[in-house]
Amino acid sequence: MLADDEGLVLAAAGEQGVCEELGAMAPLMGRSPFGMRLPPLLRGGEVAVRPLELNGQELFIACLGGNVARDALLTASEKGVQRILASN
Repeated sequence: MLADDEGLVLAAAGEQGVCEELGAMAPLMGRSPFGMRLPPLLRGGEVAVRPLELNGQELFIACLGGNVARDALLTASEKGVQRILASN
């Protein structure tokens, strides 16, 4: 899921409600050095958020789950977002 700095979901794959909650939480989690309580649809899952700046715009890539492949998936997603947005 890709969100802007206000929590607006720009692109996502998965259940809409989960993606919207993940988008809303991504900027907060990406900026917070401390853990925080997750909303109901995200509880019990492993949430990872990676901040990304592109053309002066702060964006956040986030995922729920992913287990051991999560870091590789986030890295691939980050490269894809940079490639797509850089070409426009």
